[in-house]
Amino acid sequence: FPVRAGAGMGDVVEEPELEWNQQWSVEFLRPYYHNPVTQESVWETPPAGVVRELDNIAELRADALLQKGSAEAPDVTLLAISVLLPLLLVLVGLFALNLFMKKYHPEVLEMVTSSKKKRDRAQHRRGREGSSKFRPPWKMAQAGGAGGRSANS
Repeated sequence: FPVRAGAGMGDVVEEPELEWNQQWSVEFLRPYYHNPVTQESVWETPPAGVVRELDNIAELRADALLQKGSAEAPDVTLLAISVLLPLLLVLVGLFALNLFMKKYHPEVLEMVTSSKKKRDRAQHRRGREGSSKFRPPWKMAQAGGAGGRSANS
């Protein structure tokens, strides 16, 4: 125990009360108590001494939660750029290829469009369904095992 100078050996002098300031931990999202004289910090309310409570602890807690939540949330802009940029690069590449082909190799584009026109004309002649000569294997034979057409057709 501290002893005052000039006091007798048996005299006990009381310790001065310690002052504790309540602080807010942004990292742990909870209040703690700090003694500026001893530089000691504790989580639990100190048993002895004067504690200066924070008036705006609810605001500090809300601000800390908002900051922590925004730090953990994914950045939508970065996500959109990382998804859309490769798609945009592919589209620009295809457009550049088209311009290149039109300028330096128009015969290739003409060949592609003419074959498409032939295919469309043939499909138009057959109708939209298209009467193909392909028959699946299970329709090739009659029910009795005899091949060919039936007598009714």
